[in-house]
Amino acid sequence: MGSSNQANLAFLLLEAISKYYPIGLPFYRDRYIGYSKLEQIVEEKINTLIDGHSGPKDWNLFKHAIHNDFPQFELLDLSYYQEPSLKMALKFYSSSNNRIYQDSYINISVSLMSSYFTVFITESFTSEADYRYTVNEAPLVNNYGKKSFGPFHRENISELEHTWTSKIIKDITYYYPNYSFVDYRFLQKSITGVIPFGTGLDTVLEPIKFSFYDILFGDNIF
Repeated sequence: MGSSNQANLAFLLLEAISKYYPIGLPFYRDRYIGYSKLEQIVEEKINTLIDGHSGPKDWNLFKHAIHNDFPQFELLDLSYYQEPSLKMALKFYSSSNNRIYQDSYINISVSLMSSYFTVFITESFTSEADYRYTVNEAPLVNNYGKKSFGPFHRENISELEHTWTSKIIKDITYYYPNYSFVDYRFLQKSITGVIPFGTGLDTVLEPIKFSFYDILFGDNIF
């Protein structure tokens, strides 16, 4: 993407954010009329789930299509996150070696406060330590402690993974025809003067910098 295209995309993303946040006045957020609309968007999403639905109609149709396209993968619907987005993850690879476990996911995020979505791959790792100890001189007891690392965004993808993500992008644009794909790497660019939904105003220290992804989709990835 050329510099002029990047600047234009940044402007469009900032324009979308400005509808819900007072950019440059982060501590005025909760009194901003746009932010109250954003709270309503998230509340309606959560209420839909509480009422026994698995998400908005288009999301359910898309999720069904993804399940049919990739029946060999484990599908995790992450719609329940209290964020201004709909998310799911496809677990497509797992391995272990010497008590280190690796899981690979295709993350899918559709913003509810803008007409943008992203698809990207992450890796997560878990290490398992074996601690041996005695209790009152009883025989040795094994206790396993686990520690997680990640998720980490993986930029380099195989030809097969590219085929998968391209198919997912095509499916999203079918069910969300007015939406546009944005590369996750671009969404990692930070902006100042905005405190994302769900982040306490009293928990943020200067300088206030969050990524486009954190603001438009929420900070959770799988």
